[in-house]
Amino acid sequence: MTPAADKNPPPSPDLPLFQRPDWLRHVTGGNWATAGGTTTATLPYHRLRRRGTTVIAHPPLTPFLQLQPADGQYPPSRRAVEELLDRFPTHARADLLLDYAFDAWEPFYRRGWTCAPRYSYQLDLSVAPAARLAAYKYSLRRTVNRAPEALRLAPLPPEGAHQRFERHLTSRNSSTGVSEADFNALYRRFAPAGALQLWGLYRQENLLASLCLAVDRGTTYCLLTERDEQRDDVHAMHLLYHRVIEHCAAAGLHTFDFNGSMLSGVAAFNRAFGGTRRTKYQLTHYGNRFWKAAYALLGR
Repeated sequence: MTPAADKNPPPSPDLPLFQRPDWLRHVTGGNWATAGGTTTATLPYHRLRRRGTTVIAHPPLTPFLQLQPADGQYPPSRRAVEELLDRFPTHARADLLLDYAFDAWEPFYRRGWTCAPRYSYQLDLSVAPAARLAAYKYSLRRTVNRAPEALRLAPLPPEGAHQRFERHLTSRNSSTGVSEADFNALYRRFAPAGALQLWGLYRQENLLASLCLAVDRGTTYCLLTERDEQRDDVHAMHLLYHRVIEHCAAAGLHTFDFNGSMLSGVAAFNRAFGGTRRTKYQLTHYGNRFWKAAYALLGR
């Protein structure tokens, strides 16, 4: 299937990483398109077929989507958003997660979309390492200061990475996951330039925890994590994050984005590093009352 977006070139060559056709092609298996056109704002989306109808989903491995106004002014005006919605495809259900700067959600709300805040935490990497560590929760600072010297941070070999993160990359509905072939293609496309990175925390030759990152415009985004639960080091993930944060700061990046979850345990983990809470919006819409009732009854 050739995505509609290939017929509709992006309005700017300097697109954010997660808007780029080559990124979207790999994370969606080619099942994506663009809403809008050359005279209004555009927005890529992940299109699926479920239960015999079209569903619009948020792309995997993508922290947020961003509207791209035709005039290049961001954030887009409400008029630009209204024009985009006029051209939005029909669907049974749509889920979109938009970026931090987006605040023109009122046109969506007026057309029956629900708008729910979602939170993440960001660290300023420009501050001194001592000041950054001082902002950690006390128990986390103690864990970092008492970390065994034998622990080391090293790049994670791409071979077997999909299996390593498999539980995050697969789904009950295979169409919403990322296949091993697509994940490997994504790595080959973006890893050479440093836009996609795999890191591991090792004790000698034993891998304790793993992390997959995306880097775009000076910001690091956490995409996937995995800890070896067979080993007894319960603090391995905290120490991996700390080492990666320090590595990113030393590399000259300015922001570390935890790309957090609303789950209380995950939020508490991210908050322990002392970052600033940021808000982005999840927008959901049903094509009609029948589909809303059906999804409430049958689930996602």
